Amino acid sequence: MTAVRDTTRPAPDRGAISGPLAALSFVSGIGAANVLADLPYPRPGTAPSPVSRYFTQNGELSRPVAFTALDSAATCLLAPLYLVAEPFAWFIPAGRFPGLLISGIVGARLASDRRRTG
Repeated sequence: MTAVRDTTRPAPDRGAISGPLAALSFVSGIGAANVLADLPYPRPGTAPSPVSRYFTQNGELSRPVAFTALDSAATCLLAPLYLVAEPFAWFIPAGRFPGLLISGIVGARLASDRRRTG
């Protein structure tokens, strides 16, 4: 009696590429932000005034961004309630959506401001 070996191989897991793609997009985003920034990114140990100048170059956007970030953070803090009851899973996207939305709005406004002044 001869043993029959299974020579079929499982299909490759295409989801395995998501980690390197996420890392590549993160590094590309940091690189693009540094290229487009008017000031260099503040290094550790930098005095508070250059750090403040870097992050608040456009005073018109800082207040709405701060309030949206606080709202998003507060909602994200409620996300672990999902471990207690499944309906609380809505806090996960609800906490992330405002951040994504404000990022798009701010990016569009900063780009239009740059075109007008540049």
